[in-house]
Amino acid sequence: MSGGLMMSSSRPATALVETTGRCVGADVREYAKASYPMTSTSVTLARRDVCSHLERWEWGTNETTYAARMIVTELVANAVKHARRRDHELLLHLAVLVDGDLIVEVSDPVPDFPCFEESAGSLLDDESGRGLMLVRSYSSDLSWFPRPHIGKTVRALLPAPRTA
Repeated sequence: MSGGLMMSSSRPATALVETTGRCVGADVREYAKASYPMTSTSVTLARRDVCSHLERWEWGTNETTYAARMIVTELVANAVKHARRRDHELLLHLAVLVDGDLIVEVSDPVPDFPCFEESAGSLLDDESGRGLMLVRSYSSDLSWFPRPHIGKTVRALLPAPRTA
C-alpha cells in the first residue's frame, strides 16, 4: 500500500486475536488494518484513514473521535521516530468490539520499548515522553508486547462512547 492508503476491512488478523486479553475474534464488530512506510507522512495518512473508518463505522462522538485521532497520531509518530528500519513498515490495526470499545494497535520492527513505564512519570518538562502521557490520558488501557518475527505492538483501548 502506498500513496492514498486504504485500510482493508476484514475479520481480525490472528495476531490481534492472540494478543488481546479479551476474546476479540468473537467480539469484533468492525476491523481494519493497514501498513505504512516508516516516514513522517505516514502520521497524516494513518490519522486520515482512521478518521474515515470511524466515520464509516459511526463510532464515536466528537470527543472520542478526537481522542482516537490523537492516539493514532502519537503511536504512529513514535513508531516512525524510534523504530524506523530500512525496508520495514509499520502496521496499524483497528477493532471496534461489540461493546463499542475501540482497540488501536501499532506494530513496528523494534522488539523492545525503552522507557515505556517511565513515560507515566513526570516528563512534563521533557519534550520526549509527552506523547505516551497523552495516549495514556485518552485511553482506558495502554500496553505493549513483543511480537516474534515482527517486533512489538503498542495497544491502546478507548472505551465505548457514552450515549446521551
